[in-house]
Parts: sequence; structure tokens; C-alpha cells
Amino acid sequence: MRIGSRNILLKVPALLYGWGVGVRNFLYDEGMLKGYKSSIPVICIGNVAVGGTGKTPHVERVIRMLRDEYRIAVLTRGYGRSGKGPAVVSVDDDASMVGDEPLQIKRKFPEVIVYVDGDRKRALQTLEQMPVELRPEVVVMDDGFQHRAVIPAYSIVLTAYDHPFTRDSFMPYGTLRDAPSSTDRAESIIVTHTPDDCKPIDLRMMMGELPLKDYQDVYFSRPVYGAVTPLFDTDQPGPAPTPESRVSAVAGIADPEHFFDKVRELYPETEELIVYDDHHSYDEDDLEELRELIREPDCYLITTEKDGMRLLSHADHLTPEERSRILYLPIEVSLSPKQERRFRERLQRAIKNNGLHL
Repeated sequence: MRIGSRNILLKVPALLYGWGVGVRNFLYDEGMLKGYKSSIPVICIGNVAVGGTGKTPHVERVIRMLRDEYRIAVLTRGYGRSGKGPAVVSVDDDASMVGDEPLQIKRKFPEVIVYVDGDRKRALQTLEQMPVELRPEVVVMDDGFQHRAVIPAYSIVLTAYDHPFTRDSFMPYGTLRDAPSSTDRAESIIVTHTPDDCKPIDLRMMMGELPLKDYQDVYFSRPVYGAVTPLFDTDQPGPAPTPESRVSAVAGIADPEHFFDKVRELYPETEELIVYDDHHSYDEDDLEELRELIREPDCYLITTEKDGMRLLSHADHLTPEERSRILYLPIEVSLSPKQERRFRERLQRAIKNNGLHL
């Protein structure tokens, strides 16, 4: 039996999952399980649902806001990596070993420490033991909101404008991995993928839908796409695609529709849209499929920046001509100037005091 595209039988395991989440949160709330408060202020960016809210661009936004004032480390699990144990990411690493998102962040911000470890408490204790002149002054923890073993100085919950957590259900019936009431622990909620044509009344309606507390701020972020960029450094750069070029788009991310919409907007002649699972590991069969799309002249392959990190390790299996016609579409997020100032002020206060002490 199905409701829409969801199997109603999945409500049973979803109820059990929700019960388990409730018990775990109760144990933390009552102090029977203890979280660790690091001496280094931790800015946590996460969500209560699985994927699709744009965590990595928001991590990068926070880095850009703070990089001129603080030594920053990014702490992440490195989802999908084959490497085991803790690792400090370098710009020359292979995404399969350290994870695509950590590598993307490190390549954009070489001066930032990117530390990969599934045990976030252990990772923070390692960072705390660094020499004082090298020790980070703030840690941005990626996708750690539901991991209550760490007590952040400031927590940010992301939720998508077109699919807020208020309209979701627990996994596996929905995509929630934590209770909506858990957002009470956050200092800020950012509504992501806000449409450009959103009217003030639409924003107020969204704010009214969210279960906000007096101490919480709400921000609305919008995606900002850059110009398509060659993925590979090559001695033979080819001509850039034009709106009339024959383009194929490939994405292995949680919510590819926004990316595909932008590619179709830029290149109306887009011929193929290829979807892989999030964090998909490309193999030889995949590469052969992608090669077929760019065999003819004036054919280009455009992918996401995250997918690009996973394709970089296959450079030796592509000809210079093929590499010259594989590009990625970079994405950032923006807030209104007023919201950006307010957000920065709250982050700085949390870093100064290792918490807002509300």
C-alpha cells in the first residue's frame, strides 16, 4: 500500500526509529549521557533530515565569514571514504580516501585544517593538543547536529525551503533522522534554496511554520552559481561551451534537481541528465558512459563540484581532449546584507564566549 510514492508499511519502522531517537535524546537531556564541551569553540552546521539542504556550501560560507579573523579547522566524518581512522586532508588527496566534501573544502581553502574522523570527541581532543601557535581558534563541525557527544558553542540547523522538516517524517518513511523538537537546541535555523522570487509574505509564512524559540534567529539563504569551470588543469584548454552547445549533466548528490535546473537554464540544448546516488564512486563502466557523451565535437559534460572531486582521481584514464570538455558548476550561498551582519555578529559572540550563554 502506498501514499504518493511512499510505502505506508514503512510507517512501522519509522515509529520504532522515532522512539529510539526520543529515548536517546531523553538520556542526553536528563544528563544520563554526557556531551563533551571543547575548549575550542565549535560551530556546528547540520540538519535533522538526511541530505539535500546544502551543508557544504554553508560550511564554506561560514569559513569565508571567519577566515580573516581566526585560524579555522573543519571537522567532518568524510562520508563514503574508504580510508579508515582519523586523517588530515591535503589538497593532493584522493576523494575515495578522505571523502569528496572534505577534499572540496581543502582545495578551496588550503589554509584551513580539514580533519576527518567519525569520532568527533576524539578529533576535538586531538586538535586541542596542537601547539598553541597552530591550534585552531574555531572548529566548524560539518553535519554534527545529531551527534550529541559534542556540545557546540553555536548550532545551525539547515532546512530546505521546498521541503522543511515540519512537513517530514522519520526514516524510512520520510527523511528525518532526528526529532523536529531537537531544533530547539539550535541558535539559528537557515532556510536554504530560497527562491529568488520569494515575497516577504512568503518568508513570514515560512517563519510562522517553523517552531521557533525566542532565542533563535532565522535566515534565508539563496544559491549563487558561478561560471562553469574546467575540472582538470590542462595544457590544452578547449573552448568554453556556449548556450547552443550540446551539454550533458551528471550529478551524484542528494538533491540534484536544483543543479539540473540551473544547467538547463544556462544550456537550453542540454541533452542528457544522469543521476547517481549521493557520494557515488565512479568506476570504469561509469567513465565509459561519460566518455560517450563527449566523443563528438562541441559536446560537454557538466557536473557538480562534489562529483568533480571524485572524478579527479580518474584523470589518467581520460585523454587531454576529454579532460578539456569536463567542467563543473560551482555554487555558493548568500544571505541578505542585513542578515549576514546579524549572523556574523552572533557567530563572533559565540566564538568569543565559547557559547551564547542564553
